[in-house]
Amino acid sequence: MRALIALFLGGFLLDQQPQAIRVNSQLVEINVVALNRAGQPVVDLTKDDFEILDNGKPQEVRPSGARKTQAVQKH
Repeated sequence: MRALIALFLGGFLLDQQPQAIRVNSQLVEINVVALNRAGQPVVDLTKDDFEILDNGKPQEVRPSGARKTQAVQKH
């Protein structure tokens, strides 16, 4: 009986096709590291200091907040 149930469930699971998930996104997150000429982080930038273009068309910049990260080492 167990073998019959396992065979039935195995066949059922094999018949299941993975579902594709398609989404449209209006939000793209871009991480930026800005350094001055001395290689030090620039931390006082605002959204007005950036210009984002998509196929040459300006896009709205909506900052989600600055995040502090570890220092970037120049090689």
